[in-house]
Amino acid sequence: MFRIALLAIIACLLAACSESLEPARGVPMADPPAFSWLEGCWVTEDGSYREVWQRGGSDLLFGFATMSHEGEVVFFEQLRIEADTPAFYAYPAGTGPSPFPLEASGAAEAVFANPEHDYPQRIRYAREGSGLVATISLADGSRPNRWDFTPCGTGES
Repeated sequence: MFRIALLAIIACLLAACSESLEPARGVPMADPPAFSWLEGCWVTEDGSYREVWQRGGSDLLFGFATMSHEGEVVFFEQLRIEADTPAFYAYPAGTGPSPFPLEASGAAEAVFANPEHDYPQRIRYAREGSGLVATISLADGSRPNRWDFTPCGTGES
């Protein structure tokens, strides 16, 4: 009799635990962390430019970028996106920050702008298929520079 009672208690506990792991009916799952589509390591086809983005909390992304020429790093930049602000912060060559408030965003796109900054004044990131596109320009879209990225390890030379 004791065994049957013990098994019944264990079965009830297991049922209660498994139910608590499932979302309640009618309650939506939590949204994915902001800008999660940007996370990872990204590199240009020729391998000369690389950006790496990593989550630093639910509302914070840390990144760094390096530009190389003939195997030597000729430029580096620290990057940060604060989703709760929301804003992009750049630290070119370790100096800064240069803030760029969020101007527009979508499911896999973000545009940050600071018309008071010399250059760039606008920074746009967008997922295109399995790749990532980064574009910088003046506030009116003139003087654009574009980088097409693939995940690291797939397009490096």
